[in-house]
Parts: sequence; structure tokens; C-alpha cells
Amino acid sequence: MSSTKGKTLYFNNKSMDYVTFGKGKKPLLIIPGLGDGLATVKGMVQMLALAYREFATAYQVYVFSRINELPENYTTRDMATDIAEALDVLGLKTVAVLGISQGGMIAQWLASDFPERVEKLILTVTTAKLNNLGRERITRWLELSQT
Repeated sequence: MSSTKGKTLYFNNKSMDYVTFGKGKKPLLIIPGLGDGLATVKGMVQMLALAYREFATAYQVYVFSRINELPENYTTRDMATDIAEALDVLGLKTVAVLGISQGGMIAQWLASDFPERVEKLILTVTTAKLNNLGRERITRWLELSQT
């Protein structure tokens, strides 16, 4: 695998962990699901590079975590704004985006609020709006993660 690195970005009094790998010239941003809010990509460099190795030839892959220290009432739209700021720090003007689960919700906000940044949008196992059942399940997952 090409040079695979786990790093931390610092911007606007925030920090965000991310992983980068791949040999391609075009950037691909992967936004993972809810589990990323429980444990960041830090320490998962090799696993992520292996899981997404199919993209490593054509793309320079970036996997962004949520910011560290999530504030109360932090929305998926806020998360998309943080990602746009992180893209600025990295000098990435446009990216192909793969949003998975909650990452797909964030990716939709990124494409809606910053359309000039998103060259392609790929959404997997996601929704545009969380319904009551989804809220109940997420609440339960969070409870289980704390036991």
C-alpha cells in the first residue's frame, strides 16, 4: 500500500483526525458512519487502507473523522461545515465524496451547502432525514457503547 498515514488537522480551535493513502491524483473523501463519533480513525490506518484498497490506485483517499470534542447539539450540517474547513486546510478544492451511513447524511449537507466542493457524490446505507425509529436505535447504540 502506498504511504498510509494517520494525522490530525487543526483549524478554528478544533482538531480532526484523518487518514490518507493511495497513489491517484484525484482526491476521494470518505466520511464514515456513526461509529466514528465513538472512536476516530486514529489507530485504524492499516485497516482503513485495506478496506478501501480498491480506490487507492485511482485516488488519493482521505478518511475524515468528526472533530474531536463534539459540542452539544452538534448537527450533521455542522459536521459538513467542519469538513469543508478541513478541505480548505488541506488545499483540496473539489473532491469525490463517499458517505456511509451517518457519513452519507453529512455528505448530503456538504453537497448542498458547498456544491462547488463536491465533484461526485456516492451515498451508501444512509438517509436524508432521521426518523423516530432511527433516533431510538442511535440512542440505544450510544447507551450500549457506554456500558
